[in-house]
Amino acid sequence: IELISPVPGRESAVSRRIDRHGEGPITVALPVTDLAAATGRLQELSVRLLHQRPHVMVHPGDSGGILIQLTPRVRH
Repeated sequence: IELISPVPGRESAVSRRIDRHGEGPITVALPVTDLAAATGRLQELSVRLLHQRPHVMVHPGDSGGILIQLTPRVRH
């Protein structure tokens, strides 16, 4: 669990999110075994995706206001 807060007096994505929706969960990260298959299925459903390698995010407008981050599962 990562707790974040905006820097007072500075405009940011976090500050805009809190201004619009109040405090609460912003992002959920989910490890996936096959990132290509997961994103392919979401594209079939016309879900908007944001790419930030190596992660893919589901646009908050398509996931109830929460940014869902799909992360490749790392084998240790």
